[in-house]
Amino acid sequence: MNNLKKLRKLNNYTQKQLGDFLNTTQTNYSKLELGKIALTEDLILKLAKLYNVSPNYILNSYEEEIVITKEQYKKLVELKNLISEIEETNDKNINNVNIEQNFGIINIKNKD
Repeated sequence: MNNLKKLRKLNNYTQKQLGDFLNTTQTNYSKLELGKIALTEDLILKLAKLYNVSPNYILNSYEEEIVITKEQYKKLVELKNLISEIEETNDKNINNVNIEQNFGIINIKNKD
């Protein structure tokens, strides 16, 4: 079994949208998800690039991999950049950085 359905749902795509993306029908895409039609190397590479995962993950060749959406990835990059800025400035006035679990809100509190 492959990870196509999990990735599609995680990224809020429909089978029709992915069928169009791969120049096939919704029915054929559904068969790809179910393993009734074999994935070609070309399809695997296109889907891996779309979802920003390895080709092995598409094929479910190993169990563990953290999968995040493109939007979550962008927020993580922003967070990493913010943390680097804080470390570089070494501002003594900043005593608390609170990062919400959903990556949505970052609060910086001053000592004042």
